[in-house]
Amino acid sequence: MIFSHDKPIEALLDFGLVATLRDYPYKVGSRVKVKVKDVGVVYGRIEDVIERPSRIDLEIYVHISGFDSVKKWVKTARELHGKKPKYLVVVSVPKQKLREMVRNG
Repeated sequence: MIFSHDKPIEALLDFGLVATLRDYPYKVGSRVKVKVKDVGVVYGRIEDVIERPSRIDLEIYVHISGFDSVKKWVKTARELHGKKPKYLVVVSVPKQKLREMVRNG
């Protein structure tokens, strides 16, 4: 899983958790390699996956997406993927390790 946009990277650094819109059907509980732009690689865990998230699902998770609104989040996802991704995926990473990587980067 690659993060190149600043907004979700900020959420990862702030919360150690991010909600992201993806096309790949990740499995809850699985370990995932997370590549963070200009920082490096850390291993995370898939905490939740929602197929075809509703507007209400997006509203519930927008606070850990890094975006100020669902509209901006979905617009950015469409720009990055060329369409609205099929899955809302919540991934956690060791926040302290990620912050150390940023400091040492």
